[in-house]
Amino acid sequence: KPEINFVSGINGQADIITEQVNNVLVIPLEALMDSDEVYIKKGESYEKVKVEVGLRSDTEAEVKSGLSASDQVVTNPEAVKI
Repeated sequence: KPEINFVSGINGQADIITEQVNNVLVIPLEALMDSDEVYIKKGESYEKVKVEVGLRSDTEAEVKSGLSASDQVVTNPEAVKI
């Protein structure tokens, strides 16, 4: 059995990945409103769109449906004046 020596004053960080998907559309978590809706830019105005959300991290959310890769998502929905 190897001996474990701990050194005082040294910190570490680890990312524990519990689920992972590839080639998916993600948006910043701050763009997502409580009801799984986002605002997207439509010309000179904004439109509220319902999205289906998949996996979430602490910074991003997977969008399964409701958006396309070309949509411009508002990252600060509280600032939108409708």
